[in-house]
Amino acid sequence: MASGAPSPPLSPEQQQLAALAALLMLEQKARRAASPREFAHVAVQETLQLFRYRQAVLWRASGRSGVVIEAVSGVDRPDPEAPYVRWLTGMLSGLRRRSGGETMVSLSREEAGASWEEGWNEWGVGFGLWAPLRAPEGRLPGGLWFSRDTPWTPGELALLERLAESYAHAWVALEDRQRRRGWSWSLSWGDFPWRRTAALLLLGAMFWPVHLSVLAPAQVAARDPTLITAPMEGVIASFQVTPNQWVNQGDPLFTLEDGVLSSRLEVARKGLDSAQAQFMVNRQRAFADPASKGELSYLQTLVEQRQAEVEYAAAQLNQSRVVAPRGGIVLLGDLHDWLGKPVTVGEKILTLADPKEAEAEIRLPVSEPLDLPPDAPITLFLNVDPLHPVEARLRHAGYLATPGPDGMLAYPLRARFVETDDPPRIGLQGTAKIHGRETVLGYLLFRRPWWALRQMIGW
Repeated sequence: MASGAPSPPLSPEQQQLAALAALLMLEQKARRAASPREFAHVAVQETLQLFRYRQAVLWRASGRSGVVIEAVSGVDRPDPEAPYVRWLTGMLSGLRRRSGGETMVSLSREEAGASWEEGWNEWGVGFGLWAPLRAPEGRLPGGLWFSRDTPWTPGELALLERLAESYAHAWVALEDRQRRRGWSWSLSWGDFPWRRTAALLLLGAMFWPVHLSVLAPAQVAARDPTLITAPMEGVIASFQVTPNQWVNQGDPLFTLEDGVLSSRLEVARKGLDSAQAQFMVNRQRAFADPASKGELSYLQTLVEQRQAEVEYAAAQLNQSRVVAPRGGIVLLGDLHDWLGKPVTVGEKILTLADPKEAEAEIRLPVSEPLDLPPDAPITLFLNVDPLHPVEARLRHAGYLATPGPDGMLAYPLRARFVETDDPPRIGLQGTAKIHGRETVLGYLLFRRPWWALRQMIGW
């Protein structure tokens, strides 16, 4: 026989054996599919080895009567918004409602109905075959749809019915295998209902008693500090102390410019000397000239006025030199920011504080509402040593929110340290964990989402 001669036609027995071999091979490939994508490729592409068709579609059951197109032969990924896919989805959903997804149905254009006739002609479906993939336990994961130009033969329907059972079994097993892979820990314990048990444990954990807690910025501040303010208007000339220096009562702190005050005191003194001289001259004259006695009372008043001016000028000059009213450390920023700066009466210059009398100053944001019991426990994590927290107790909680240095509203809180022998250094920054009243874990987890939802919907 020449090499270019066509192969002789197969006998009916040979055709049956070839179809059976193709059926067995497809069943094997479907069961060995490692992913849904690989199974879809076998279903819509390689089923062509069993019988001829123009197009195959794998659909997944959605809800009670809907379908979702999973794969289309000749297409890598079907676009759900494509006109053909949308028409096909609607038609297959209608067929599922009509047939109930129970039996295999072959259709022609006339049998499809007037609802799908236009699309049937537009896409050239010809003859269609509805093949649901129903598992033995009654589960319907989806099905197949085939279309071609020639009617379906009874032999092909019989082969496809057997293949549909194998495809359904392989698809369900693949889905279960994929689902169990996410719960791999349950596979080692047989059929114990770990999912239900885990759900019950999770539900029970929602009622586990816990304490509400929030985080807020905090710093170590002085308790009952002494504020040193400007005693009068003037310009700061010099400081006699440095920041964090310890001073005793009466030690000089800073000095205001006193050039004008010294001149004013000198003028007042000269005026006093002149008034006293006039008064002495007139008093001597009064012994010889009685008429000059009338001027003595005026000159006496003038001397007293000049004396008051001297005392006032001396008091102002003395106020320009500010001294410490008590002992403590000096809390002050950069000295150069104050030198030469004009100040007004009552303007804060520095603070005196006792380092042994320190407490935590906390600003609780208004976005963190928390019902604080009296003497609530507080844990302070300092930035310089976060691994060694400091315990404190709530001493005072402000009811009025005030703006802070960053402009954000917050409630001021004060907390005393439990260990008072060696409190942290004043000025250290950190984060305070404030412990509120006892509640359940579920409320703690969903408190903030519920609070945000109520703000969003206004309820």
